[in-house]
Amino acid sequence: MQRLPTPVLNDMLKRERLLPASGWDGLIAALPAPEQAVCARVAGGLGRGSAEAQAKSVRLAAGELGQLLQQARQAEREKSRLYPTLGLLAGLFAAVAAL
Repeated sequence: MQRLPTPVLNDMLKRERLLPASGWDGLIAALPAPEQAVCARVAGGLGRGSAEAQAKSVRLAAGELGQLLQQARQAEREKSRLYPTLGLLAGLFAAVAAL
């Protein structure tokens, strides 16, 4: 059974400043809850099992994260219309109140 070298991977990610000094836990804690669950599952499985099983886990997680990204982009599009409208209404209210 071939294993991925997790300590080497962790060192490389820290050296490239892609992983905080606190390690995976610190990185995962900075994410929203749905992303935390996906990443925690993947991080917990790295270095365990065969390389094929680990690669499958990473591919599945990438798909889940892709779906979460699409949902976040949709939410951003919806909110990007909402906030300017609220700002305009607040400005009109302030103008009317100043009269």
